[in-house]
Amino acid sequence: MELITDHDAGFGRPQAQDWNPRFVNYARAHGRGPAEQLAHDRQQYVGGSMAGFIIWNSQRLGDARKAIPGAFMAGGALADHPAYDAWLTAWVDSRLGAAMEVLREAVRLFEMGDDRAMGHLLHGRARRLTAAA
Repeated sequence: MELITDHDAGFGRPQAQDWNPRFVNYARAHGRGPAEQLAHDRQQYVGGSMAGFIIWNSQRLGDARKAIPGAFMAGGALADHPAYDAWLTAWVDSRLGAAMEVLREAVRLFEMGDDRAMGHLLHGRARRLTAAA
């Protein structure tokens, strides 16, 4: 991995093209870019900045074992990494698509002046989407 060596540019930080695709999906699932997610997690998980990603990815691996069992060995270890990566991207895309649908409906309700319905929609859906992420 090529590192940035100019101290003013952020000594030792990986360049954008070097992000792990699974970490990129983790960041996307949380509405952030990878650098922004890493900065967030460094504050959230002091002393273990990758803890959030490790927990999230472990949960997704559990989901994938049920969704694509052929990608796992008999003992449960991941065997088909490309299949998991494709499944993970589709999983995040589906969550982002659901969030966009909620946003479109909220904008429609806002434009109609129905603030109460918009509040109920956003409150209920945001809780379900957050729980799924």
